[in-house]
Amino acid sequence: MDLRPTGLPLSVKSHDSQEAGFCPYCSCGCSFIAYIKNGALKDVYGHPGCVVGMGSLCTKGITYLQDIVNSPFRLKGFYMEKEAVSRERVLKALRENIKGKRVAFILTKQASLEDFAVAKKAGEVFVDAPLIDFESCTLELREWAKAKLIISIDAEPTLSDVMAMRFVVDAIEAGARVICISARYETLCAKAHDRVLLNLGEMVKFLDRELEENGEIAKLLKAFRGALVLIGAHLFLTPARAWFMYFLKKIREMGANYAIVGDMVRYKARHIGELFERLDDFDTIVSIGNGLRYFSDQEIEKSRGKFLFTFSAMPDFSVNVSNACVGISLVPERDFSVFRGGLRTGVFSKALISPQSGCEEPWRLIAEAIDLDTKLEDREVAFGDIKAQRPEGFLEARRWLYSIGGLCEELGHWSYWTHGLEPVQTALVSKDIKEEIPRLGGIRKVYSANIAKGVVFLSPEFDEYQPFFEGVRPGAFQGRPFYLVEALD
Repeated sequence: MDLRPTGLPLSVKSHDSQEAGFCPYCSCGCSFIAYIKNGALKDVYGHPGCVVGMGSLCTKGITYLQDIVNSPFRLKGFYMEKEAVSRERVLKALRENIKGKRVAFILTKQASLEDFAVAKKAGEVFVDAPLIDFESCTLELREWAKAKLIISIDAEPTLSDVMAMRFVVDAIEAGARVICISARYETLCAKAHDRVLLNLGEMVKFLDRELEENGEIAKLLKAFRGALVLIGAHLFLTPARAWFMYFLKKIREMGANYAIVGDMVRYKARHIGELFERLDDFDTIVSIGNGLRYFSDQEIEKSRGKFLFTFSAMPDFSVNVSNACVGISLVPERDFSVFRGGLRTGVFSKALISPQSGCEEPWRLIAEAIDLDTKLEDREVAFGDIKAQRPEGFLEARRWLYSIGGLCEELGHWSYWTHGLEPVQTALVSKDIKEEIPRLGGIRKVYSANIAKGVVFLSPEFDEYQPFFEGVRPGAFQGRPFYLVEALD
């Protein structure tokens, strides 16, 4: 793709130069044009030549690329025990606590592939997203528009892979039939010809029945060869992972294409749930992003004798419980290869502006601290065949907790961090749930008929991005191992 700026300014804001880059904050990898004045980012627009974004840039991209980069609340500087110190002192602390030590790295969305490559050399890598060790997408985004049948299994591109939704809309306008199976009524449900709201346990039973040889969905998949099945990535980080692996294998055997929609990691790492079980194995924990928010109070207490270090964009929970921290360089300020997501691969964005003072690229600081070779040759994606057999037994629960962020249409928000600060953390609750839920005691409840029976939705992003209003962080209420969907009872 030609990544040169257009030369014709899309922005009316005063600027000295234009630079083009890629947005890495979802799997779409849209190209953008940055408008720069006096070395600072003044405006961003979608690149008209981008085959995916086609000149658009979503709210999520604009927020991360421009708003957070220029936020007055951004974390800058070097700190130890909450006191500002020199870079040299932080570098010395890293040397003392990483070199020759047992180190666990927690990589969130703020981490790049470069960070992963160095972290893997220095210790063990843990992530807070589903690990996908098979091909994550069998059909290019632009080809989605040609599908004559689209089945969504708890997938919502509008929430996660925003620009992918335009190709679904193109398919619908060309006459495609859409079936939506989900736990809440969302944008794609509104466009579907057939829809059903089901919680995780009911969804497994429904799909097991419908994908049998005489099931209605199985008949449709065989009739519409080359159909597209969208599957929510979060389903692979639930107690039903084995079931969805089995369904995916069956779908592929019926000749359908599929795409895993949402946040995922395709590299060889470990899930953060394993870290909780192995805390005693490590001397040092380094979090790139707000990874410590997943720790329970007991795990935070258990980590007191360890060295906790955080790179982050905001003064979040991890920053406040760490022994040392430093502001992180964001995408326009650094060379950034995409580490997460699976709809497009090999997305790389070059540094467009100089990093702000007191902000570092994690991999460079870590490599400097422990004299690592910074050649980043290990970039292989961990693809394998889908190996699955039909699991034994179904999932039985009366109520289910979905710890998933994204669009809450009734509240009018894309996600809590894209709009003004909100003082109240909110859970979306199915109207059939009448009794109190002790685990969610202090959280405001909004009851809705657009939520599947027995389901509660709670965004895990509130506490990470609300510096003034304390929320219930994931570690305070989610079970172990760390699931994105779990049984409440």
